[in-house]
This record gives sequence, C-alpha cells and structure tokens, in this order.
Amino acid sequence: MLDLYYGEFTVNPIPLEMSLNWCSHGCAYCFANLNTPNREANIAEIMSLISNAHKRRSAAAMLLRERYPVLISNRTDAFAHSNYKQALPIMRVLADMDIPIAIQTKGGRGIDEALEFMLPSCWYISISFEDDDMREVVEPGAPSLSERYSLIEKLVSLGHVVYLGLNPLVPEWAPNPETILQRAKSLGVFGVWIELLHLNKNQIAAMSERERQAVGEDVIARAKGPLASDEDALRKRAFDCARDIGLETFCLRQTTPSLYWEPYKRIYNRLFSTHQDFVNWCHANKQAGEAVTFDEYISVMLQGMPTGEHRIESYIRVPNRALFLTERIPSVMSYETLLRYAWNEPRLWFSPARFGNFAYAAVFERGEPVCLTDERDNAYMIWDPGGNYDCTYIETE
Repeated sequence: MLDLYYGEFTVNPIPLEMSLNWCSHGCAYCFANLNTPNREANIAEIMSLISNAHKRRSAAAMLLRERYPVLISNRTDAFAHSNYKQALPIMRVLADMDIPIAIQTKGGRGIDEALEFMLPSCWYISISFEDDDMREVVEPGAPSLSERYSLIEKLVSLGHVVYLGLNPLVPEWAPNPETILQRAKSLGVFGVWIELLHLNKNQIAAMSERERQAVGEDVIARAKGPLASDEDALRKRAFDCARDIGLETFCLRQTTPSLYWEPYKRIYNRLFSTHQDFVNWCHANKQAGEAVTFDEYISVMLQGMPTGEHRIESYIRVPNRALFLTERIPSVMSYETLLRYAWNEPRLWFSPARFGNFAYAAVFERGEPVCLTDERDNAYMIWDPGGNYDCTYIETE
C-alpha cells in the first residue's frame, strides 16, 4: 500500500507511507504484524498509483505529483527477506521519478543495491537491545546488533543522515541505554527517537505463545497499563544522556524544543509541518500563561501543506472512526479545515490539546468548562513551556 501517512500526521513531516508484506524480521512486539499478520502487498496497485499519479484525483496521487517524499516504512521493513525483492524496484522507480524516500529499518537484504541509486536521505535504524542473544529471542529474523551498527557507519560515510530508534525502550532489554546512545553518537547518528513499549488488548490477544514468552509477561503487563515508575526513570535517563552527548531527541507529544527534524528540511524540498515545529515556535515566541491562537497555529502548521481541497478524511476517519461518524466530518476539505478540527477537538489524537504544553482557556459554569473563542469560534489555548498541563481546560478570567 502507498497512501497518506495518516498514522503520524503532524508527527512526522513526511506525508506518504509505503508498506508491503508482513515483516519476516518477526519482532515479537511488532504492532503491524500483530494487527495484520497475513498482510500482502499489492504491487500492481502501488505501481499503478505511481505511474498514473498525473491523472488520478486522490490526495496520495496529488502528493506524488508534487514530489513529496515517501516513508518506507512504519509498518514493514523494506529490507526484510519478505519484502526486499518487491521493495527495490519500487524504490528505483520512485528515484527515477525524482520522488524522494526516507527509510525506517533494522537492516537486512538489498540495502547495497538501494544505495546505488538513492540520493542522500534520512534513515532511522532501530536498536532496542544491549545484548544480541536477548535480541535474537525477541527479534529472531532481524539483523544482529553488530550489523545495525555497521549499517549506521556505512550510511553516515555515504552522506546520509541517520537517526537511532531507541523504540521501544524496555528496562529488561536495555537497562543501560547510555551504552547504545554513546555508541550511536560515536558513529555519527544525529538524533534519537525514544518511546516505551505500548500494546493494546487486541495486539496482546494476537500474540503467539512464543511471542509472549519472548517479550515476557511482566513487559506485556506494563505495555498495556499506565506508565511504571521504573520505566519513567529509565526514559528520563535516556533523554538526559542523549541531550548531554549532543543527540537531538524526539518522542510523541514532546514538550521541549528540539531540532530533531531539521535535517529533513535540508534534504527534502517538500515536507509537512509538525507539532514539534509549533512547540518550537511557542518556546521562542510565547511566555508562560500567554494565550495561543488558531491563527498562530496555522501560520506554522500550514507551511509546506498543499492548498485547495482534497479527499483527506482518512486523517480523522481511520484513527477516530466514531468521531468521524458522529460529527459528520466532510470527506473533502482543505488542510486548513483539517487543522481547525485538530485545534478545536481534543478527542482527535493529533490535537495540540493532547500535549502538556497546551490547555483550552475556559470559564466553568456549574462545574463544566466553556471554551473561550475568537470571532471565528476557534478556541484559545494557554501555553505552558514546562509541559506540565495534565488537564484539557484551564480556568481563566
């Protein structure tokens, strides 16, 4: 599948994602394999979209025509044994059409062939283990740790920008994440994305007995529940170490300023803006307790996004189906309209109100919040540079 990257809209600046077959790396915690274990790529459909993008009306075709980059991939590894033979010719066609790509991988087969035609690009290499014996139990089909470090070194030497994915960060697998971070930094990695493991109840139910044993029941229990104190301490250690040694950091809903995405802006001509861009802007332009407006939000977020109206309801429909149906959200809209929904609707997963930096300015009537709005009925938010808001509404005068 090659489609809108709706799963990380406003998180990742790349707006298109290509995914192929199930991933033979066989990582026991892989959300994509657990969600769709029998996934098969429709190569003919992907190639038809690429070759006929000039005459198709879909939003994905429009973005391909405009030469926005494609992420390969958040849901499958292009260089896994199950994918590299299909991935390489598609990647070559994209390169021939001057459509740039970015890579997320653990390594595998076909990388040397890809490097023969790839221009300098951004690569994200996942490493979640200190010990390769433990890694082999949990990621049985994936390349070894030494192979991944060698890949990082090669990519940096060829002029690519490399990021480390310390994702997921699990105490049993990386009790001393500093060792991973320091080695990655010594090889030239620019930044690190750090997340804890999360699995929903359906993904856990889909795990085989082998996968459950590989991950461990204690890890699974924490992955479906609230943040444990030992995990929080380990995550803080990892972030502190990364920043101390000069790695740019990132995580979902990061509340601190970061230059993590800056190399993307240098390498790729067309990108979407991210909420990290807006958080950075607010840190530079707002004082604690100051109001933030929708107009300020879109002045940052619309940069790089297409004009006009497009069929982009999947950004809301896929991750928030109930909201899409109950609120009668249109199928065709502009990106400004989509961002207006994000700004005013805290139930949307990509709403700024989900960040600890932002809360709606409100008055309370009989204990219920009533948002303060501008003349176009867009909410005002209040800025907290410390990212300490744990509520959706802040009472204001």
